[in-house]
Amino acid sequence: MDKTNRDMVESLRQHNERLMENLLSNFRQKRTNAKWKESLKKDQAESLEALKKQFLPTTDSTNSSLNNLLDKLSE
Repeated sequence: MDKTNRDMVESLRQHNERLMENLLSNFRQKRTNAKWKESLKKDQAESLEALKKQFLPTTDSTNSSLNNLLDKLSE
């Protein structure tokens, strides 16, 4: 193999190496983003449940009082 061919092969090898590094980097980034999104969904669901527990009894009692008033008005 002459020098030009060796240089071309080496250049292609380096280019392929960079492409593989970029591909792996993109794969890792997507995997990390997916984990973050899943974690965010879980945290949001937990926060929503905590808010429901905190405010739902008050809302229920208000609604039941409101329902009682509406029942009296409709009689």
